[in-house]
Amino acid sequence: MNPSETKKIIFICVGNSCRSPMAEAFARHLIQEKKLLFEASSAGTMPAPRIDLKTIQVMEEVGVSLEGIHPKPIDLERLFDYQFIINMGQGVKETTPLLILRSAPNWNIRDPVGRDINIFRQARDIIQQKIIDFFHTLNL
Repeated sequence: MNPSETKKIIFICVGNSCRSPMAEAFARHLIQEKKLLFEASSAGTMPAPRIDLKTIQVMEEVGVSLEGIHPKPIDLERLFDYQFIINMGQGVKETTPLLILRSAPNWNIRDPVGRDINIFRQARDIIQQKIIDFFHTLNL
């Protein structure tokens, strides 16, 4: 993979403990499977101390690893290195002063934190399809 050709995508949510780690994991899985020149990461506007246990559970159910993924704040110095910035939805605009995040494409995914495991599964399935659709629109 030539680093100069590699495109970067970042998924942003509030806690970086559910939606954006799921998106990062699905994107990494697809990138590896299809050998795409992409790098995926995620961050939060107010990162949680750890990945939500229900997030880990529902991702294990579909065989996608969250290994190496952990909640982290947005790295402002690197933010402009990304060709694609995706706002995962609910709460991001309200918790950031950054105009770039307020105007990023919004996937409007309901935050599953504190909810039933089935809400996590619904979010997971929506995110997986959005990742597939995203790469499909790029003809990859």
